[in-house]
Amino acid sequence: MKRKFLRRFLIVFFILITVWLVFAQCSMKFRVSDKEASEKFSKAGVELKTEAVKIDGFSMHYAKSGNDTLPTLFFVHGSPGGWNAFERYMQDKDLLAKYRMISIDRPGFGYSQFGDAKNLQQQSNLITPLIKTSSE
Repeated sequence: MKRKFLRRFLIVFFILITVWLVFAQCSMKFRVSDKEASEKFSKAGVELKTEAVKIDGFSMHYAKSGNDTLPTLFFVHGSPGGWNAFERYMQDKDLLAKYRMISIDRPGFGYSQFGDAKNLQQQSNLITPLIKTSSE
């Protein structure tokens, strides 16, 4: 009796895990379109600029808000995630008075070639030039 129960339990468990993994991959993209984000920021009275730049042949996507003459505050999201994890900060009037804010989509996430996973060293190698050129 216990074997039969355990076998059914394991079958149901693996089916549920498989279904969850399939749906999670489809729905957990953590992306918002540039147009949608710009409209959302515009409603809050904040200008948002989004851009994708090529670094070593890899497309790096980022968003920025604030005055280019101010010091830059960078945001790098966790995993999984996207630049928009920091949109609340990028719309904050007190922060906008002191900083230009840039939030990137890490390589393989958001619109930085979503799904093209990179290890942490490769991500660092792709993010560093973006930070350096944005800080100039």
